Parts: sequence; structure tokens; C-alpha cells
Amino acid sequence: MSVLPISKYLAFLFSLILLSCSHQQEVGYVYEGVRENPFQLFSKHTETQYKLQVYLPKNYDYDNEKKPVIYALDGQWCFDVYSNVLDERNIEAVLVGIWQGPSGRRETDYTFVGNRSYLRFFEDELLPYVESKYRINTHKRILVGTSLGGSFVGYALLEGGGFTSDFEHLIAIDPGFRANDQQGQALATIEQYKELVNEKDIDRINPPKLFITSSSQFSFITSAYEFIDMLTALGFPESNLDHTVYEESHDRVNYPSFIYAIERIFTDK
Repeated sequence: MSVLPISKYLAFLFSLILLSCSHQQEVGYVYEGVRENPFQLFSKHTETQYKLQVYLPKNYDYDNEKKPVIYALDGQWCFDVYSNVLDERNIEAVLVGIWQGPSGRRETDYTFVGNRSYLRFFEDELLPYVESKYRINTHKRILVGTSLGGSFVGYALLEGGGFTSDFEHLIAIDPGFRANDQQGQALATIEQYKELVNEKDIDRINPPKLFITSSSQFSFITSAYEFIDMLTALGFPESNLDHTVYEESHDRVNYPSFIYAIERIFTDK
């Protein structure tokens, strides 16, 4: 099975994603909710400082309800778009955009090079910090990642040994479950994901809901089908798995994918 060399065109590809996200945000949109100023959070687990930004829905300051929370990887590209989507649809959820770290951190944090330490950052540092500062319903957490970020979403599902997660919903947008770096070293393989699973520990009763979306025009779709086949073979409930394929390029699939998943989570469409 061939795998995709990422690095030789990574900067170009993600500049397209940034351009796509900026185009999809409504120009001149006036928010009813609040987009707070960005701030920094240092992780002892990854020894890296991450920029964060939070969006609060319009009713946050007017009721005492604990809100669902969406943790979005690669906030540097799509925080504007995601907050726009939530605000114009009046979805009462807090959005936390997590910027990538310094150059090269995506290939470390989101893949098997360093995803264990990055998940510890989430569990021990990011989630406790956010959920002590904001009024959060900890039973309604959502994690969303695109491309290599989607690879990390798959890791977050399986790292505990079975279908367990800190998140009620997981959204992997055109994820790369197989990828190599420029030197041909594996960043992620299906076999590595399968090795995480201890069938005795699999929770088939109450697993999270998993959304996977794919671009029909990009090679990551092959690994998405492999990942899904692996999950179903292990007994992951089909009712908790939603795979949607878009006739969009890799850099354009993010926007419709996020809308699709969020509308099904919050409006049951």
C-alpha cells in the first residue's frame, strides 16, 4: 500500500486551506456572540506554547447553562470560519481554536511522532484550563481536526485501548490515517492505529459519535476507508459512524464538512 509523502508540498497545500477558509468567512459579518482575544498556553508535555482563541455564544452571559464545547485544531486557519458558522446558526456552543505550534509541530503533535504527548496536553492542561475558566458541559465535548489534524482525531478515539474518548463527538475532516514525511518515514499507518486497540477494553455500549468526511479528489480517502473497515471489523457500531464523501478538493472540503457535522450534532438534521 503506497502512502502519501506530506512535506514536499505541505506549505502550498495548507496555504490553500487558509485561503479557502478566509474566503468562506462572510465579509463584514457582525457577531452576536463574543470572540475573545487570543492568549497563550504553555504545555509541559510537549514543551511548546500554543495560541488559543475562544468564541462564546450570544446567550453565554445571559443564562447559567453549561455549554457544549468544540475544540478545533488548526485554529490559525479556521477559527474565523467555525465561529461564523456557529454564530449565524445560533448554536449555543463554546468554540476553542487551538493554533498549531511552531514550524513543524503539526507533523509531530498530530501523528504518531508525538500524538501521545499532545493528547496529554489536552487531558492534563488544555481541558482543565478551559473548563475551569468557562461554563462548560463536560459531557458534551466535540473534537474537530482536518487533514493531519483528522489523524489526531482517530488517535483520540483509540488511544485508551478501545472505543473510549474524552469527547462525545469526533469530527475527522479528510484525515490522513496513512502519511509519510519527506524522508519516507511513517507519520501514521493503519497498523499503528490497530495496535492501540485492546479488544477486551472496547466499549461497544457507549462509544462516541464519529464523523469522517473525505475529498473524492485526494488520496487520503483510501486511508479513510481502511480506517473505517478496521473499526467495523472491531465492532464499532455502524450507527455511531458517519462517512460522507464530497466532490471537493482537499483544501475545500473543510467548510461543508464542519457545517454537515455541526448541524447533525446540534439540530439533528
